[in-house]
Amino acid sequence: MILFLSLCAEQLFMHFPLIAGSALSLSLLKLPDLSLETAFVCGALISSKIMLLSTSVGTISVGLAGVSSLLAGSAVGLCSSLLTTQLAIAHLLSAILTFGIFQAGYHLSGTYVSLAHVSRFAQFIPLFQAHADLALLMIIFSACSALVFFFYQTELAYAMAFYGMNPRMLKFYRINQNFVIITGLIIANALAGFSGFLVAQTTGFADSAMGYGKILICITSILLGKLIYQKNHFSFFVPLAGSAAYFALQQFLIQIGINLNYFSAVQATIIIILLAFRSSRLKQNTDFLGV
Repeated sequence: MILFLSLCAEQLFMHFPLIAGSALSLSLLKLPDLSLETAFVCGALISSKIMLLSTSVGTISVGLAGVSSLLAGSAVGLCSSLLTTQLAIAHLLSAILTFGIFQAGYHLSGTYVSLAHVSRFAQFIPLFQAHADLALLMIIFSACSALVFFFYQTELAYAMAFYGMNPRMLKFYRINQNFVIITGLIIANALAGFSGFLVAQTTGFADSAMGYGKILICITSILLGKLIYQKNHFSFFVPLAGSAAYFALQQFLIQIGINLNYFSAVQATIIIILLAFRSSRLKQNTDFLGV
């Protein structure tokens, strides 16, 4: 039982920034933000390369890697949002084009980075030697949760929600629609990039294929969160409760012997069931995910 809980907690701590970011773009802005997967991979690869190339030592090197992952994710969000706002390209196509642009960058700079021979994460802090990754992940998770919670109270978060409900509302209140889209996607993808950094640091490698299926994790978690936290307004507790439920379910399925090769199909089935359940309860089609 302790092993089960620790595995759930580790996955939750690593992926919560990604899911929190997806909640901003998928649920508040209601944009089909597939660029989250690209941001996740960019954050993992670039931060890992910073770790290898940095001449700094100790926690300075890890700090630089963490900042670089945020910047890498932000670059993905900026690219995708500019294609949408400045070139009037549909956001789904913008996300696909962004993936193509950054995919070319992966192959130019390398698609795999190993951190096997690099001192990572909390290994520099004696207090965390026994359970280094889990202890520091918990601290980072707590800080990230607090930041996301307070962000939901800001005017920008409300403006994003207004855009998701009705973009014309922003014009009525004289709010720059493009600013809301660009800023929202930059923040969402920066969080996704930081999540990639956490995963790379914990697993000890970064790979260009590690973003595969992450969007399914995000959608499933948000749906589970909406099912658990049934309020009329979107809350910080939606991605939190949803991600906790998702990784508990994931570990349970692994424990009972579900083949991981079929896990994407299992996730898709869960999404279909949850959408059908929600639609039947509300007696109408819902579009709160923007996909």
